Amino acid sequence: MRPNNRLERPSYPPRSGHDNFALPRTPRTLSAGVVLLCLSAALSVATAILIFTMGKQILADYLAGEVSASTGAKVSGDELIGDVAAPYDILVNRGYIWSGFAVVYLVLAVPVRFGQLWANVLLSVLAPLFCGLLVWDMLDSVPILFRSLDAAAIAAAIAALVLIWLGPSNTYRKLRKNAGTPN
Repeated sequence: MRPNNRLERPSYPPRSGHDNFALPRTPRTLSAGVVLLCLSAALSVATAILIFTMGKQILADYLAGEVSASTGAKVSGDELIGDVAAPYDILVNRGYIWSGFAVVYLVLAVPVRFGQLWANVLLSVLAPLFCGLLVWDMLDSVPILFRSLDAAAIAAAIAALVLIWLGPSNTYRKLRKNAGTPN
C-alpha cells in the first residue's frame, strides 16, 4: 500500500486485529510540550511547598531586608515574624492557586499527549490566565526566590503552549483522527 500524501504515512506496524491500522508516532514537539507543561506544574508545586513550609520566615527575612534598606536600621527577620501574618495569608492563598493550576496542568497533560483538540484549546485558554497571575505575583513584593520560580513556570508554560500547536503536533492530531481514535 502506497500512501498518497504525507498525512497517511504509517509510523509503525499495524496492531494485531486491525487491517492496515497504525497509530502515528508522537512527534517530539508534542512530547517536549507535555514535558514542559509538567515542568511548569512542578515549579508551581515547588513554589506552593515553599510557601506552605517556609513562607512565613522567608517573608519575614525579605521584609527585614526591605526595612533595613529603607531606614538604615539593622532589623532581623525573627523580629518581624509576628508582623507578617496578613501578608503571609495572601501568600498562602497564592500557594493554593498555584497548586490548583498545577493539578489542572497535570490533568490536561494526558489528553494533550494523545492529541485531543479540546485539551489543547482548554490549555490555550488557561495557560495565559495562569501566566498573567504569575506575572502579577512577580510584580508584587515577594522574595526573589518566588520571582525566579514564577519566571521559570511562565517560560515553561509559554514554550509548552507553542510546542503543542506546531505543525508536527497538528499533523499527529489529524493522523489520529483519520485512524479513528477519539479526538
